[in-house]
Amino acid sequence: MSELVEWDRIIIDELSNDSSFSRLDAELLDKARKVYLRVYEWCSQHSQVEICEEFQRLWNDVVEKLARYRLLKSIRIDRVDEQSVDGVIMESARVVLKLFRDIVLRGIRSSDMKILCRVRQRFAKQSLVLEPNSLTILSLREALFLSILGFVEPLMIPEKV
Repeated sequence: MSELVEWDRIIIDELSNDSSFSRLDAELLDKARKVYLRVYEWCSQHSQVEICEEFQRLWNDVVEKLARYRLLKSIRIDRVDEQSVDGVIMESARVVLKLFRDIVLRGIRSSDMKILCRVRQRFAKQSLVLEPNSLTILSLREALFLSILGFVEPLMIPEKV
């Protein structure tokens, strides 16, 4: 179970260094998966339900908390290790959060958070087909997701006066 020792090292490195990332590579994630599968296989052959359920709960919790911590850290230090397996996820989350911030602060919107958007690509909403360059009003959630997908561009108050 030397894979567990390496996984522990990554977690300890990540938590102890507040200003940089430990690189998560495919090899490390593969080792973690092998440990998980080995225990899963053992559990399928033994009737230790409590132990196996607890292992699965703890393993899921550790991986999820590490991912959340890395995400929050990438946002706080405003940097991502693009060579890391999770680099694209971290960068995507940073883009979504920046867009959310911009829409909330500078988006042209109504008091009930309907956002004025310019259509960039043709798409259908309910029974209406929206054409490029037309304007539409969308909920914050719709504006955020459709903007990420490239269908709309939320109209913004200029950043600089």
